[in-house]
Amino acid sequence: MGSIKIKDIKIGKRYRKDMGNISKLANSIKEQGLLQPVGINDNNELIFGQRRIKAAISLGWEEIEVRRVNVTSILEGELTENEVRKQFNIEERVAIGKAVEDLLGERRGGDRKSEQVKNQSGQTPTLINNTQVENQSANVGTLNNKTQVEENQSANVGVLKNNIETRDIAAKKAGFGSHGTYAKAKTIIEKATPEQLKKVNSGESSINEVYTKIKKKEKIETARKKIAEEVKEKPNPPVIIHDDCKNFTGKCDLLITDPPYMTDVEDINEFAQWLPEKLQCVKKTGFAFVFIGAYPEELNAYLNIAMPEQVLVWTYRNTLGAAPKNKYKLNWQAILFYRMPDSPGLDCPITNELWAVQDINAPDGRHEGRYHAWEKPIKLAERLIRHTTKAGDTILDCYAGTGTFLLAGASLGRKTIGYETSKEMIDIAIKRGCQIG
Repeated sequence: MGSIKIKDIKIGKRYRKDMGNISKLANSIKEQGLLQPVGINDNNELIFGQRRIKAAISLGWEEIEVRRVNVTSILEGELTENEVRKQFNIEERVAIGKAVEDLLGERRGGDRKSEQVKNQSGQTPTLINNTQVENQSANVGTLNNKTQVEENQSANVGVLKNNIETRDIAAKKAGFGSHGTYAKAKTIIEKATPEQLKKVNSGESSINEVYTKIKKKEKIETARKKIAEEVKEKPNPPVIIHDDCKNFTGKCDLLITDPPYMTDVEDINEFAQWLPEKLQCVKKTGFAFVFIGAYPEELNAYLNIAMPEQVLVWTYRNTLGAAPKNKYKLNWQAILFYRMPDSPGLDCPITNELWAVQDINAPDGRHEGRYHAWEKPIKLAERLIRHTTKAGDTILDCYAGTGTFLLAGASLGRKTIGYETSKEMIDIAIKRGCQIG
């Protein structure tokens, strides 16, 4: 024990990046004194107590009490620091785990046994778990006899045992309990959002919770990319045109669209005038589905201007938000169903798909993703398209949005054409697999 000038203490690499509330520690030292001296080695290198040094400096101290410790590893010393202790955050804990792995590797002289298991072609077998070694058949072509194969397998087991021990020690030193949690923490450091990191460090979210969200997001993104690639490979990729739908003058076998709701237009009665004109673009053998809101004024506007064959209902049970106090919460939307004069019967061998009420959850990010507030589920779109068209038919979407109906039609081998005036929506549709027309 003794004192030393603070300026003479050598502070090397530290694993704690966030010093936390130094002023709180300084007040404690000012009131109670330095209860635990700073730890240094014989070379005056700081082993533990960096926060105490910072607190002392803030109090104007030039000297600080120290204790000489027989420790050369800053890592090992920092792990023992426990006075007015601030817990390591997840980034610091992962850094400690990596440092422990490196330290153990150096003490063992590197992965010496890995050199023993390289076959004559210079390849090191992949090790998977403590019961599985590289398949003997993979070595037969390069090893001369059975003895070499047996020696190779024995060396593999030895290397694997060392690797498992090293990673388990690293995980426990870093406070993760198991290597599995340590591995999840590594993934979080690489892929979590700042908000997710903040929640893990504050304890609001667990490592498992955030890791699950990250992997779920990756799974969704992978599925999205797969759908986009599959659609691009179809004979008739979905086409979206940056223009008003009034400029479409051709014919289609199916009109399926989701126009802006009355909450997004100035006058729903005036806006609804688009529908009779576009119904003229549907072939005499065709159909139309128009998704509209559940507001009485909107229903009245459309029913007065173009009476449908039926009003179908799309209902969903996964919406969130507070329920209104004086009326019922809307969890449905209307689908206006039109048959043209010579339309054939519906192609639907599955009876429970023929209900006038279609009960399918809205996209919510946990399944097929969600790109905007009123996006329709791919499953519902595909169902209606299957019922009313066949491969090679032409589908028109007058208000294509992010391309859900276009993608659903193209995935079923239909020719799809969509119109959209929002450049932002078109950019999303292109990312999902649509082509600009």
